[in-house]
Amino acid sequence: MIGVDAAFIARALKLSPDAFRKLMDHGHIRTLSERGTGVDEGYFRLSFYYRDRRCRITTDGAGHMIACDQRQSRPSNRAISHRS
Repeated sequence: MIGVDAAFIARALKLSPDAFRKLMDHGHIRTLSERGTGVDEGYFRLSFYYRDRRCRITTDGAGHMIACDQRQSRPSNRAISHRS
C-alpha cells in the first residue's frame, strides 16, 4: 500500500486538512490510482480531483514521491463514465 501525506494533498487542492478529510469522507474528492507497466514498472500514480482542481503524485515502489503535478482547469466530461 502506498501512503501520502493528506495535508500535502489538501494544500495542493487549495483546501485545509480538515476540509480535505471531510470531503474525502463524504465522497466529494475523486481518486484514481494507477500502477506502471513496462518501462514504468514499479511506479505508481495517485490522482485526486476536487471540482476543477487536480493533484497527481507519482511514487516509486517504496512510496517515495518523485513527481507532483497540480492543475486547475475547467471540469471535463472525460471524467464521466459512459455506459453502452
